[in-house]
Amino acid sequence: MSFQFAPYRIPPHSGSEDISDVYTEETDPENERGECCEAFFDDEVSGYGCHCALIAIRVTGGLGDDLWSVNLPRDMAMKLLNPMTVTRLERRRADRLDDE
Repeated sequence: MSFQFAPYRIPPHSGSEDISDVYTEETDPENERGECCEAFFDDEVSGYGCHCALIAIRVTGGLGDDLWSVNLPRDMAMKLLNPMTVTRLERRRADRLDDE
């Protein structure tokens, strides 16, 4: 049995960052899968505790012709990474933008 679903499209965003280090720390501390992760942010929001909000992530894995990637919305990222980690990523981005 195979499942088919419409791929999630990354919504319009202000910027993105490689968060592979944080993703690996949370999901695969021994880095056995060798996945990488990119986060997409909206830098003009309010109501999340800071002015940057993670809106989606893209997880990529595999090698050569077996390369795959999946886009996940914020709610899935919150479950995968946990809310405290998402908050840490948002604050880290907000601090970086404030320094520029």
